[in-house]
Amino acid sequence: MRKKRKNTKYASHAIHTLAVFAVLFSFVSVGIRIDQSGLLPYQLMSNVVGVSANIPPNELSRLAQQFDEKERELKARELEIAERERALNATMRDSSKSNLIANSAFAGALILLFILIAINYYQDWKRKRITA
Repeated sequence: MRKKRKNTKYASHAIHTLAVFAVLFSFVSVGIRIDQSGLLPYQLMSNVVGVSANIPPNELSRLAQQFDEKERELKARELEIAERERALNATMRDSSKSNLIANSAFAGALILLFILIAINYYQDWKRKRITA
């Protein structure tokens, strides 16, 4: 029977330990929630008042500012190039339609010339056959 008592003592200690940890973790989570809700008025106040920080100019801040300027310039150039490409694509669509008409007329003229040449050869062959 002693073994059962040792096992029950071990089990009761384990249950008590788990209960203590559960209570501690619940207090920690409640504490975190209280801290977050406590910050809410300060966050709202900072949105209304506005917070700014000035950094004295140094080499790194000037470089960062130059990089930002270059990035803005590159974005503006990229937008300008994209606009040019759209304009060129629209022009190409219009010119491709006119090129299609011109190519069709050219192909029609070539086919007509081929037919006329074929008729000429046929008439020459027919005339040679009659005279021979």
